[in-house]
Amino acid sequence: MTSAVDSAPLSLGFIGGALNSAVGYAHFAASTMDNKWSLDAGCFCGEPDLNRQTAQKYGVIPERDYDCWKKMLQNEKGRLDAIVILTPTPLHCEMVITCLNEGYPVICEKAL
Repeated sequence: MTSAVDSAPLSLGFIGGALNSAVGYAHFAASTMDNKWSLDAGCFCGEPDLNRQTAQKYGVIPERDYDCWKKMLQNEKGRLDAIVILTPTPLHCEMVITCLNEGYPVICEKAL
């Protein structure tokens, strides 16, 4: 029998959380520190250069670094175990509802 310690990490996608955000790196570090989660895809911000730099820093391969969060949801269907919403609070509602409607479990620490 395989124990939880030996199993592969669950796969995360981030919406928001670029290097210039107040919470991005903290959530990246916290979610990956115990090897139970792996950040595998993201749409970190609307600025292409910063989005790319963030993906590179977090170890997300270019093919899974998205400039549109809705495109990420479409392309990553069946590949991610959860989506973490790290955008400013006023944007959460649409994103959380869309993720849930697409069948993704959502991690969102703030109110809608």
